[in-house]
Amino acid sequence: MYASIDFATKRDFRQAVKQGTTIVAYSPTMGMPAINGSAWVDGPWPIGMSAESDVSTIVRNRRLPTWKARVDVKDMRVVAVH
Repeated sequence: MYASIDFATKRDFRQAVKQGTTIVAYSPTMGMPAINGSAWVDGPWPIGMSAESDVSTIVRNRRLPTWKARVDVKDMRVVAVH
């Protein structure tokens, strides 16, 4: 899964969630966001991925993530980063 906003570091991601920024955990391969519960988010986005990217673009330009975070999701919104 990826965050709806691209973050270079896990620290930036955690701080944005603490500040109340609305962020959705989204799975490009399943084509849907996480609704409730916990999930793993990778970052930053793969090369070539943007908020408007389709799955074929993401898979073709995949690279290894530099950070990974366990998150809590409530009503499609990331509410905590661990």
